[in-house]
Parts: sequence; C-alpha cells; structure tokens
Amino acid sequence: MSIFPKLKFRNFTSPSKSHAISKNGIVATSHPLASQLGIDMLKDGANAADAAIAMSIVLCFVEPHMTGIGGDCFALISKSGKTKDITVLNASGYTGKNYNLNYFLDNKIKNIDSLSPHAVTIPGAIAGWKELHDNFGAYKWKEIFDIAIDVVKDGVLINERVSQDWKNNENKLLVNNETKSIFTKGHSAYKHLDNFKNYDLVNTLKIISEEGKDGFYQGFVADNILNTLNDLGGLHSVEDFSKYKPVWERPIKFDYNKFTIYEAPPNGQGVVVFFILELLKQFDLKNLLKSEYYHIYVEAVKIAYSLRDQFLGDPDYQKLDLMNLIEENVIKNYANKINLNHASEIKISDFPEHKDTVYLTVKDKNGMIISFINSLFDQFGSSITVPKTGILLHCRGKSFSLKAGHPNQ
Repeated sequence: MSIFPKLKFRNFTSPSKSHAISKNGIVATSHPLASQLGIDMLKDGANAADAAIAMSIVLCFVEPHMTGIGGDCFALISKSGKTKDITVLNASGYTGKNYNLNYFLDNKIKNIDSLSPHAVTIPGAIAGWKELHDNFGAYKWKEIFDIAIDVVKDGVLINERVSQDWKNNENKLLVNNETKSIFTKGHSAYKHLDNFKNYDLVNTLKIISEEGKDGFYQGFVADNILNTLNDLGGLHSVEDFSKYKPVWERPIKFDYNKFTIYEAPPNGQGVVVFFILELLKQFDLKNLLKSEYYHIYVEAVKIAYSLRDQFLGDPDYQKLDLMNLIEENVIKNYANKINLNHASEIKISDFPEHKDTVYLTVKDKNGMIISFINSLFDQFGSSITVPKTGILLHCRGKSFSLKAGHPNQ
C-alpha cells in the first residue's frame, strides 16, 4: 500500500507548481529562512510544536513588519493529525482593566488610532508559545530559542518583497524614536539585501528563554513595556501583564462540498470564511460565466464582512451565536440580495484594515499538525517600540468600537 495520498497530477504543459511530498514532516511559512529552520528541526527530531515556535522567532526578524513578540497568536493543533482532537489556542490579549467606554467618551476620543497606546492590548504571543510548548513540545524551551536565535543573532538579509513593504511604511517608522532607531537606516527604510539587526530583541529572547513566560510578563521586559505605554498615555497595569493567560477552546467547523473546515471561534474571525462559503453554496458556481463567478464572490465577501462588522465581538460579552447566521433560511435571505446585473451598495467594510500577519503550518512524522498565526495586526503594528527590548507592539485594539451597544465595544 502506498504511504502517499492519491494525488491529481497536474498538466505538465501548463505553468504551475508540483505537489510537495515528504515522509517525515512538512512545513510552510512565508520566508525560506524560517521554512528551512523548521525542516532542519524536524529532521533532527523536533516535533511540530517545537518547529512552529522556532519558525515564529525567525519570522520576527525576517518579516518584522508582520509579526513579533509584541503581538498575539492563534493556533489550531491536532496531536494525532486527526480532526477528532483539534484544539484551538487563543492568545489574543485582553484590554487593560483600567479601560472602559467612559474614558474615551470623557476624553472625546471617537476612534482608537493604530499609533495610540490604547490600540495595544496585552501582547499574547509569548504566553501562547509557552502554552503550546508546555502542552505539546518535545524539545526544552531554551533549546528551541537557542536554535532560532542562532539563525538571526547576527542579522538577516531583507528580501525584495519585505523591502517594498518597509518602504511603503517609511513615514510610520519615523513617528517613534525607538522605532526609528531600530527599524530605519539613516531615517530611511531598509532596502533589498540590507542586513537587518535587532540586538535588543535577541537579548530579550535570551531572557525569555531562561525565564519562560515570566521573562516577558514580569520583571525587566514587562516594566519597560508598561513604562513605554503609560508614558504615552496608556492605562495598562502590572496586573494586566502578570495575570494574562491564553485560552484553550474548541474549534468551530463547517462543511463545504467534500471538506470540513475548522476555524478558531470568535473573537477570532474564522467565522467570516463560513459566511462566504455558505453564501457561495447558494449558487450553481460551475455553470456561471467567469465574470459572474467573480461578481458573486465579491458580493459574498462584502456581505460576510458586513455581518462581521455588525455582530462579531467577544463571546464572553455577546449574546448572539454567530453560527446562527449561517442557518439556511438566514443565509438565503442574504444570498437573494446578490444581483448578477449590478454591484450592491454594501460597503466592503468599516472595520480597520488588518491584512498584515504571518501564517505558518507544520506537520511532523508522528502526525501532529499545527496551523498558526502570529500577528502585529497591521504593518509595523502600533509603531511603538519598547526601549532596551527591541519589541515592536501590535495594534489589535484599534478594532474596538466606541459605539455604545456594539458587540465589539
């Protein structure tokens, strides 16, 4: 019996990619340096959890505009590789206990700016990595960090795509002095093939490798983060950091054609994928003209993101079960609003853009598979870099609504 799955082989006369096949594990990241590290670790006996953490560390350097330990993470994990034991790690940080709607109203703040300290919720990435390691890892915590740090400690060459993103955000990087010092070169964006170094972040990672989660949420690093945010007007507290814990959840799932799709539940935004797919199921896509197909897809996306903007929020404070929105009678009502002859007047979204993150996936020889996101939410996050740490903070909090009664208030 073949150990490989049945594959539909491509037409070799047409340009495309061949399938990647491996007996002992497979990884996919957005950067070859991270991917190569993951492959090397799997060859040396690491498991998927070890490789995911190490690759994430490398991505903090090779794609620092997209990810970092000043951000947060989500992961879907199956130890056996079977759907029956998929679990979700939610390491998106909560807002500080001192924040409330009245503070913003009293100070006449109408929205949360991405460059504001108020956009920085408690960074959950390191706590998430530690949970992943403690529950699934094989290598020692410090060993994982040492392997990854060795790859990036002397700097990394900037690839062409990253240099383009860097250039597009050049003005944003000049707002904060520490950000300007680390993430610009003579007040200009790093260019293709420049060697980018972040020695402060290397040293911070060494602290975390020795002290674990406490090396980030208590002591030197936490004190510097708090001082930085509060000097800028933030309301974060020592307790916000010291008491932070990620959450383990069950995934939500959705059947589409022959596939079952698993996503992180809200406050994650995976349910938006379900909205889109359920809308598409209402149409005979195979018999549409290509132009009609794209039109329906765009309209479905517009509706799905409109539903997200209206209803998505923290489930601990929300009464509506968003899965009710994909019930057949509900979704048909929305599908009937799609007209093949013209575009709808629905705005694509009023929700803040957050197209910038890194995604990786890894499967090891024993079957464990991890689907993993580590994010700053926006390119270069809040553009607030913490002195002496090299940590660039995220800005996920900019998506909070300041409208009374909104589910994401």
